[in-house]
Amino acid sequence: MVQINYMRSFSGNSNCFSLLFPLKEFTSESISEREFYLSLLQKAGYFDGKKGHCHTMIWSVHYDCVCDGIPFTMVYDEDYDDITFAVGLENLQQMPKIAEQLQALVESERRACGI
Repeated sequence: MVQINYMRSFSGNSNCFSLLFPLKEFTSESISEREFYLSLLQKAGYFDGKKGHCHTMIWSVHYDCVCDGIPFTMVYDEDYDDITFAVGLENLQQMPKIAEQLQALVESERRACGI
């Protein structure tokens, strides 16, 4: 089961979440969490893979994504090898919808792999 963990950003806004699950139970390949998410988001049409939609910050990489017309960001923390997601404050009410759709997407990947 995939658990949604809602959290605050470093600036104190409640606009972030992560998905908690044992990666090895959701893919038959030996890949990183970042590779897993990028592949999944591209297959679902949430991330187009264009260089202009990928931004390197000091210790992280931000991927611009869109789900049902709602923009969100996948944040890869290079120091901690960790993935979180964030929505802009203007889309705060849509965050549960995005989180639940990503949760369902990850769970469907598990079923597709037959694991």
